[in-house]
Formats: sequence, C-alpha cells, structure tokens
Amino acid sequence: MDQEDRDAWLSTHIPHRIRAAIAQSDVRGTLLNEQPSFSKPETVDDITWRCHGDSIWEGRLASVRWLIEFVGIRQGKDGKPKTSEPKPEGERKYDVWIEDLTPGTKMNPDTDEARVLADFWMGCTRGSSHATDASNHPPLDDRRRVQVIGIILNHLQKNIYEPAGKNIKDYVWCRSG
Repeated sequence: MDQEDRDAWLSTHIPHRIRAAIAQSDVRGTLLNEQPSFSKPETVDDITWRCHGDSIWEGRLASVRWLIEFVGIRQGKDGKPKTSEPKPEGERKYDVWIEDLTPGTKMNPDTDEARVLADFWMGCTRGSSHATDASNHPPLDDRRRVQVIGIILNHLQKNIYEPAGKNIKDYVWCRSG
C-alpha cells in the first residue's frame, strides 16, 4: 500500500466506519465529553423516526463489526478471541486490514480488550449480520458498544495514527468531508 492509499484509509475509510458506529448516540459525550443532539425533528412522524433509529442501529453494528475485524480480532469456534486473518495475498484482491497500513499493529488476541471485542463481534455476527434464532449471542447494548469503540479508537490512535503524526479524532469529528 502506497502513502496515498494509506492516507485515504486514515482520513476517510476508518473515520467513516467510526462515525457510522456512533451515529445518533451518546458515544461522543462519553469519549469527548460533548453532548450530541439527536432529538426527533417535529416534521418527522413516529414511524419514520423509528425506521431511522432501527437502520442507524443496524449500521452501527455493521460498522463496529468491520472495525473489530479491521484491528485483527474475531471470535473462534471455541468462544475465545482469535486473530482475524485476511485471505492469503493472492486471494484477497480487495481486502484491507490494519497490517496493510502498518505491519505489526493487529491487536493481540490474548488480552482482556480482545475478549471484549471478540464477544461483541460474535454478537454482531449472530444478532445482525446473519439471520439466526436462539443463538444465545453476547448482548449488543450501548454500554458494551461504547466500550468497544473506546478500545478500537485507542488501538488505532496508538498503533497507526500516532506513529503517522496524526490524531484520529481530527478525522472522525471533522466538520466536513
């Protein structure tokens, strides 16, 4: 990956998923001590507002799952965190993950943080990404989602943004773009 591609991932692709993962939620308040505004406009009826909310929730889960895999974690069949590996070089024509930006930056699966991410990844997989029934998936609630996003933001900042002399929050909370 050349520097232009790397810059596009740092400034556009990763922040896009983070913004989708926190859309209309209190994550900004939790992570930045800001109060977001997401009250229902008077011109929107209750059914439309509910549809917006449900689609935002599903988008959040898809984005969080993307980010968890991007940092290199998923849950194995044994229920333990494992490294999310991309397909072999010849088979992954379009796949990108954190190691493509900065080698040696995937998350260690043998940490408490990886366990939190792996559990939420499985919840997203069973509770949203695939149709399942009685899967007993890990809970998908805002408290856990905020925790997961905090772990991901810290990992990305420490391992790919900081070494590049950048701050992830400058890209995620930009006012345009």
